[in-house]
Amino acid sequence: MNSSTTNIGLLLIRVMLAVVFIYHGQGKLFGGLEGFAGYLGSLGVPAPKLAAVLAAVSEFAGGILLLGGIGFRFALWPLVFTMLVAAFTAHAGAFNIQNGGMEYALTLG
Repeated sequence: MNSSTTNIGLLLIRVMLAVVFIYHGQGKLFGGLEGFAGYLGSLGVPAPKLAAVLAAVSEFAGGILLLGGIGFRFALWPLVFTMLVAAFTAHAGAFNIQNGGMEYALTLG
């Protein structure tokens, strides 16, 4: 495999991850923040409104930075932390995605 093929593959992975993060972040930020905060509260997450805002902003802004390919290192740890929290709170009951498990969140993280 030559370097241009590798670069194209890495670009496709980066773009698709960015699209997923932007999609999920915008859904929370622009219309679903109260519901998401309520859900986090039901899971026992401390300060659920603040946690909801931080998760939504990290997904949305992190996705935009990833898509642009600049400044992503600043968004890396908030995204990883958000996905780990999602995996071990909301999806902790199972591993595979068919059972609502943590597989997808871990993959994104």
